Amino acid sequence: MQASPIDYQPLGRLEIAVRFADLRRLAHEVPPYLATMVGTQNEPWTLRTAVEDDWGVAGLDTEELLLAFGEKYRVDLTKFDFTGFISPEGLTPWQGCVATVLLPSLLFLWLIKTAVAGLCWLFNRSWASAIWHFSLTSIGSKPRPYSEVLTTGDFVASAAAGLFVKRERVRFALARQ
Repeated sequence: MQASPIDYQPLGRLEIAVRFADLRRLAHEVPPYLATMVGTQNEPWTLRTAVEDDWGVAGLDTEELLLAFGEKYRVDLTKFDFTGFISPEGLTPWQGCVATVLLPSLLFLWLIKTAVAGLCWLFNRSWASAIWHFSLTSIGSKPRPYSEVLTTGDFVASAAAGLFVKRERVRFALARQ
């Protein structure tokens, strides 16, 4: 069942020979396994579901998830650099001080946001939804590039390849039965 890396293609894409049945089975098996491991069985998932951003897994929990996944699906993680994909846990002392100072302001803004969303809900529910889902803590923060976000699709591609790979950097070639 283990897929074999053929060789590197132009643009840095790794081509992996894999049977369609194996890839399909992994696409149906890996995401529910991950959801069970992080404790989000009832939430919807896709191959683009971000492990940290959508499921709230961070730091050592992400590392433990990767290690358990590697063990179960025999994925080689020896050359995988955890630091580029895993966010640190908790706050630094500086972030803690800033959060303490800004917390009353954020609470006040959250109350205003809730009131405005409630008022908009009476007239236009899509506006209310957009206001409600607006994150006050993301103001001024720089989002991580998508290439640095671990997704369930990366886990599926890695299970098919036998080593950790990013889904966007892999090309699957269907192997003959």
